[in-house]
Amino acid sequence: MTMASQTRQSQRGGLADALMSLRIEINNNRQTMERIAALIKVQEERARAIEATINSDDAALEIDKTRLEIVDKPEPLYALVVKIARKYAIATGRPVNRHDIIYWSGIEGCRLDVTNPEKFVSKNIWMSKAFVSFEEGYWPADLPDPAGVTPNRRHGKRRA
Repeated sequence: MTMASQTRQSQRGGLADALMSLRIEINNNRQTMERIAALIKVQEERARAIEATINSDDAALEIDKTRLEIVDKPEPLYALVVKIARKYAIATGRPVNRHDIIYWSGIEGCRLDVTNPEKFVSKNIWMSKAFVSFEEGYWPADLPDPAGVTPNRRHGKRRA
């Protein structure tokens, strides 16, 4: 391989990394826009309910409090990580490790804004009763074990 072809290959790798980062950022921005749109919808519903109350001649008119208390609560980060891990374990048909989960979280647009993403993922997947641990990674507990996996030596029992 010539020096020029190595340079071109290196540039392509850098461009591929930049493209992946840009796609992740675009995905994050889309999710943010969807959350904002949902929040605006809730606020508009609240405003209409309040206007209806103000414009009503009936002093006994009750506001549907369940509709007024709707808030846009994003799903907790640990729950998103568990969903992503399950999705990709099933899709690949093999246990997933923390590096896989961090990678796929980025692809899914889930930003792991924590001090130590590897520790966060490992701890939350391990603590989740939804997964069992194998030497190869984590697998959904409610599914039969995939073929060829090695029980984790430190945590060899399948959790109930």
